[in-house]
Amino acid sequence: MFKKIMILFLLLFLPVLFCGCFDVLNLNENAYLLAVGIDKGVAGKYRFSLQFAQPVKSMGSDGEHNQTGASNGSEIVTIDASDIVTAIYSVKDFKSKRINGSHMKILVFGEEVAREGIGELLASFIEPGQLRTNIYLSVARGMASDYLNNVEPQTEIFLTKFYERQFDPMHGINMAAPRLYDTFFTMLQDKRDVILPLVGVNYGEAMDEPLYQPRGYVSGEIPRSSQNKTEMAGNAYFNGEKMIGIMTQMEADAYFVLKGVYAFGYLTVPDPVDSDRVLVLNMEQAKKPKISVNPQSHIVSITLALDGVVYYGEGDFNYADHVELLESYVERIYTTRCLTFITARQKEGVDVLGVEKYIDKKFFSEKEREAYAFDLKKMKFEIETKVEIKRTGKLSGLQK
Repeated sequence: MFKKIMILFLLLFLPVLFCGCFDVLNLNENAYLLAVGIDKGVAGKYRFSLQFAQPVKSMGSDGEHNQTGASNGSEIVTIDASDIVTAIYSVKDFKSKRINGSHMKILVFGEEVAREGIGELLASFIEPGQLRTNIYLSVARGMASDYLNNVEPQTEIFLTKFYERQFDPMHGINMAAPRLYDTFFTMLQDKRDVILPLVGVNYGEAMDEPLYQPRGYVSGEIPRSSQNKTEMAGNAYFNGEKMIGIMTQMEADAYFVLKGVYAFGYLTVPDPVDSDRVLVLNMEQAKKPKISVNPQSHIVSITLALDGVVYYGEGDFNYADHVELLESYVERIYTTRCLTFITARQKEGVDVLGVEKYIDKKFFSEKEREAYAFDLKKMKFEIETKVEIKRTGKLSGLQK
C-alpha cells in the first residue's frame, strides 16, 4: 500500500518539476545580440559595434509586421574595449536589460583589423561561453560598423532571418560560410586555407554600366540600385590569422573549382557564335580535380572536370548539333580563369593550392625534404579542363 501511495505521489509531483516555468526568459528583460562588428579602436584596442534586436520597432501594435520608417528593428551600441567580454560588461553598466548572446548570427571584422590578425579576437569569443560558437564570420571592405549601420533588408522582416539567408551556403552559390569555432581551430592547427565572405556598402545611386559579368565584382562595386546598400560578393583570404588579400566572385569560383568544392553556379558569357548575344550555363563540378607535382621539373599539372547545361541563350545557333564547339569554348574559359587566378596568387607569394604539401608527400625521409628548396615562383602550372554539356535546351524570353 505504501508503495502505491509513493508512486501516485511521484506521478502527481514530477510534472510540476518539469513544467519549464522556473527558468522562463521574459523578452522585455533581455537584450538580444544579433551581430558584432570589430574595427580599430580610439580609446581602446578595438571598437566593437554591438547590434541588438528591438522587437517593438519591427512589430505593429496588433502584432502584425510593420516596416514603416524603414527601421530594421535593431539598435547599435558602439564601445571601445580590449575584448568582447569587456565590451559586453561595459554595455551592461548603462543598459538595464540582461544581454543575451544565444541568437547572435554574424561577426564582422573591419578590413584593417583582419589584416593585423584575428586569432586573438576569435579566442575571446570562444572562451567566455556566453556566445554561440557557430556564428558566421565575414570581413567588411572598410569599416565593419558601416556595414551593420547600413543593413536594411527589403524582403525580410527580421534581421535574424536576413543574416541566416545571407550567409547560409544553402541559400547561396559557392560561397565561403565558415563558422567561429571551426575557423579558430583551422587557424590554430594550420590545416587548410581560411576564406571568409566579403561584405560591404554600395554607395552607388544607380546602375551606371551593363552587368555583363555579375560575378566579377567584389562587395561595394556591383553596379545596381537598391534601398539596401549592403551586399556580399567576393572573399577575403588569409595566411594564418592575417588577411592578405581579396578575390572577386569570379576568382572565388575559380578557387572553388581548383579546390574541388564547387557545388554549382551560373556562367554568363558572350555567345561563341554571336558575341553580341549572351549565353548562360548552369555549371557543376563532375569530379574532384587531379593535381600532380613534379619537384624536379617544377611543373604542376591540374585536370578539371565539369558538367554544364545551357540555361538561357539569346542567339539562334543550334548547339545540339555542334555541342563540341560549346564544350571547347567553355573549357578555354575555365582554363584561362583558373590560370589567371593561380598566377595572381603566385605573384603575391600565396600557395593557394598547397603545392608545398603535395611536394612533401613525394619524399620518403626528412633529410630528402630538407635538401629540397621549395620556391613557389619557380612553379609552372598546366591546366587541362574537360567539360561535358549535358543538355542544350534553353529558356529565352526573346524567342517566341
